[in-house]
Amino acid sequence: MTIVREAMKEAAVRFAEWLNENRYSKYWGSDEPNCGKWYVQYTPAGRKYYSTEELFEMFVEDENKRIAGGVVKS
Repeated sequence: MTIVREAMKEAAVRFAEWLNENRYSKYWGSDEPNCGKWYVQYTPAGRKYYSTEELFEMFVEDENKRIAGGVVKS
């Protein structure tokens, strides 16, 4: 079970770093369709908002490309 816990921890840390690198911030306003979703900071008012699940899928896709390409971040 320790291996699973460590893998989950590693994925969570990498996902948080990915969010930060891509400048995603959570929107906590009262605009109901977008409340609690993520957006790229400093973008126009018509920006696209993403759920956590959508962003995680984008993260997994990017990680798969990074691993397949042999690019390792230090």
